[in-house]
Amino acid sequence: MEPAARAAPKRRRKTANYLSAGQIAKLAGISLDSFLAGRKRHPDFPAPDVHIGPTEGGEAGKGSMDGWAESRAPEIRAWWENCRPGRGAPGRGKSLAHRTAIKAGHARRRAALAAAAEADTAQG
Repeated sequence: MEPAARAAPKRRRKTANYLSAGQIAKLAGISLDSFLAGRKRHPDFPAPDVHIGPTEGGEAGKGSMDGWAESRAPEIRAWWENCRPGRGAPGRGKSLAHRTAIKAGHARRRAALAAAAEADTAQG
């Protein structure tokens, strides 16, 4: 009897895990729409590590997807926290010029109310 032929050992393939735009938005605590809009607005956003799907003229085509290595999650989270778009975004203070303008507006309104009250007492 001839010994049975052994099957070649299966090679284990290394797989890499990537984060999608939705997963990154979840990590940042924002909606996917906010993430995508912010990414378009800020060309310095960390570039994806992988692009899956069709491209049209070098740009991502319909049905394509970008991915970022899981190890880059802290980098992306730090970028988003430091460069969050919008002057009034949650967790971000107003600029000094903005606060000064608000205080000046309040002062003008108080002065106008005081003048109106003074005019009422002078007539009455």
